[in-house]
Amino acid sequence: MIVNVMATGSDGNLYELIDSSGNSMLIEAGMSRSFYMMHKFARTAPEMCVISHLHSDHSKYRGEFSAMIPVHVSPEFAESDSFKVSGFPLKHGEMHCTAFIIESKVDGSRLFIVTGK
Repeated sequence: MIVNVMATGSDGNLYELIDSSGNSMLIEAGMSRSFYMMHKFARTAPEMCVISHLHSDHSKYRGEFSAMIPVHVSPEFAESDSFKVSGFPLKHGEMHCTAFIIESKVDGSRLFIVTGK
């Protein structure tokens, strides 16, 4: 799996995952769709977006992304045609936060990601 780190930090977080067949999904929605369009690697539209927690640097643009794809905030489980996401609760200050194990259904590769800690 390819991880395209488009933005990370207090100004906004946005990550694109691309499997070996070119399918993609997003992690976080702290940057706009126009920012995503300028920095994406995938040739296909993302299948979904998962958001670790509701601090604005991770979720500010969730409404923009939910207009085009399913968006899941702190899910225990989320699934698309090509990806399975398992969420694990964490604490980030007083905010509920989720770490993710993301599995590609295409090739079985897995990624563990924690973005809120």
